[in-house]
Amino acid sequence: MSRLEFEFQPLKDKFQCIAFLEGSYLPSADNLGKGILVLADGSILPAYLDKQAIALRAIGKWKEEEIRCFNCYPRSSRKPPYYYVRLNRPSSYCPAATAYVSGVVRHVEEDSCLVLVYRNEKPPSGQENSFLWKGFPVRIYYNKVDPSWQNHFCYFECRFEQGRLSAILAEVIKPPLKPKSKKQHFVPTFVPVASNVVQSTVQKKTTMNSATRLEVTLKINQIPNPEVTKDGMQFFKIHYENRVVSFSVKQKTWNKIVTTAKSMHYFVIAIAGGMGPDTDDGFELLNASAQCFQGKPPKESKEAAQANVQS
Repeated sequence: MSRLEFEFQPLKDKFQCIAFLEGSYLPSADNLGKGILVLADGSILPAYLDKQAIALRAIGKWKEEEIRCFNCYPRSSRKPPYYYVRLNRPSSYCPAATAYVSGVVRHVEEDSCLVLVYRNEKPPSGQENSFLWKGFPVRIYYNKVDPSWQNHFCYFECRFEQGRLSAILAEVIKPPLKPKSKKQHFVPTFVPVASNVVQSTVQKKTTMNSATRLEVTLKINQIPNPEVTKDGMQFFKIHYENRVVSFSVKQKTWNKIVTTAKSMHYFVIAIAGGMGPDTDDGFELLNASAQCFQGKPPKESKEAAQANVQS
């Protein structure tokens, strides 16, 4: 038994979608990282090379057109042959074109079901909405799927037969998660402003000892110029309705905010914190935190649009 075969164990209680396929990879004429995988039974699947497979190919660990066993990730497609694979690396462990899929059953049909698979790791900051970290469906053919399995976390052991993923073993691992209780949340009141540059939100929070704490959120669509303090913090003064709101943010955090804002066509920076003591011309924002979001530009008024058309 090889080391890889000894170490590999299917993750029945965690999300996974991994396969071990034996075949030969044939790249396309214009892209070496995109081609087809010809399986041992003659089935052909579209294939893409991951970075690790490209690196191993570059140092001569494997060559195109030679029959090898690959550690790969199957995905479903809407077009024939309805599957494609991402080749990760050659593998010495190849148990007869076996695939292991663990996920949530979302849609059950007569001879197949869709299994939704997520990543077990948390996405890096700022990449939560990236397609690489979103769940993806995998179609599994199995004529014994019970309709009651829908929304259950299930484990499937599959084979690639005639170009499709057929289950030889299925098991319900976890029941559906119970919906969380609906808690009453305070609805923030938006303070109307004359300018679209700064917008403020005031929110009250009450603790167990009935002490009330005010939280203020400022929304701006322009990057202000900070002042650097002695301890390396970025100090700001934002003018809002004849008052000045002052706050401090860490330099590393603010650099990320600026980089993100410059990459967007229209952005909104939200600064939130507790309402602190009064200053000579306003008040201080305590424990301020900042985030940058993709925003929508304000709609042009009808009068301004008509004036632009006439001009």
